[in-house]
Amino acid sequence: MPSSAAVSPLILAVGPAAAVETDVLVFPIFEGEALSSGDLRAADEATGGALGRALASGEIRGRLYDVHITPVTSGWRAGRLALVGAGKRAEYTTERVRRVATAVALHARHRRVTRLAWLDRGDVNPAAAAQAAAEGLILANFSGDLHKSGERSAPPLAQLAIVVTGTDRAVVEPAVERGRILGESSNIARELCNEPANLLTPTLFADRASDICSAVGIGVEILGEREIAKLGM
Repeated sequence: MPSSAAVSPLILAVGPAAAVETDVLVFPIFEGEALSSGDLRAADEATGGALGRALASGEIRGRLYDVHITPVTSGWRAGRLALVGAGKRAEYTTERVRRVATAVALHARHRRVTRLAWLDRGDVNPAAAAQAAAEGLILANFSGDLHKSGERSAPPLAQLAIVVTGTDRAVVEPAVERGRILGESSNIARELCNEPANLLTPTLFADRASDICSAVGIGVEILGEREIAKLGM
């Protein structure tokens, strides 16, 4: 059975946002947020004032899941900045981080973006936020149209990154890895659920389970009809 669950390179970048080389760098932005915060002022300068003008006009309001993309004109290594609405700052939890990260990554896939980086912002614990964002980005890379006969969805993002500033790598790195594992595990389950019974027969399902477990060093024992009967199952 061919696999549609993409395994994407997920990296952790610790340092200034300006140094991240990517196609689109994502800034979660909150309702009512202005350019008073230092990172937004720096981002505004990198876009030649386009970010500030969009905030002033109300084009960017921080409403949940709204996405605004603008080119970087100078100083930063990212090609574009994506401002994604994260809603009210007081309601920004790990669940919100996961959902917003998934939404903006799906938006980027639709636009045929190749590389996407998520910048950690807000008041959520950095490790918890990084784990949730990593899981959300991986979830967005799932393609559920393997058996679709018409036009399929855009290809998965080829590179994903979590960007954190002012935090020790040793604190965040294990959390990013947990998020990756959770996201990929969910995608595998989604893939198996989408398979019709005439294709994913019990034998093929057992083979698939064996492959999944063997890949991470887990031993597997597959019981046939006789073994099951012998055990009285």
